[in-house]
Amino acid sequence: LTLGFLGISAPFSFAFSDANENFRLPSYTFAGISPTYKWITAHAGDRSLSFSRYTLDGLTFRGGGLELKPGKFRIAGFYGGLNRALRSARNAVGNLNGYYQRTGWGGKVGYEGKRGSVNLILFSATDDEEDNPLTTLNQRVTPLDNKVISLTGRQMIGKQLTFSAEAAHSITNQDKTAEK
Repeated sequence: LTLGFLGISAPFSFAFSDANENFRLPSYTFAGISPTYKWITAHAGDRSLSFSRYTLDGLTFRGGGLELKPGKFRIAGFYGGLNRALRSARNAVGNLNGYYQRTGWGGKVGYEGKRGSVNLILFSATDDEEDNPLTTLNQRVTPLDNKVISLTGRQMIGKQLTFSAEAAHSITNQDKTAEK
């Protein structure tokens, strides 16, 4: 559903499923809206953004975000929940659920012309170590933390050839509760 009023376009989405015990599927609800006015887009609810192919590409978050595209400049950012905490193995769907509540934020600044672009991207995801998850395998599950910085670029060479590159560095801490 897309709502439109006074030059503001606001796509709204909603999905709902009650639990299916036959196939062990969880119940879920997704709702979000992304109103756009000229070169400003706001995101609220369950949304996804794409910063680059290797840093943030279509990951769904529950929170808020903003994209600004004034002229050839690009600015985007978001903050929100990336994963709900898994409360029991009964609610698990393969390896799709994490054991901890995961929260993330990201930002992207860049310049995009007709023949090329350059972007700087920052992304962070961290598990809430106060969650105290339940596991059925009697294994210790540790909260994770991940930080990513990336630089992307694209340049057209002639009419048929485009050169694209991305350099990224990721720092992952497999146990936030470990001693320094």
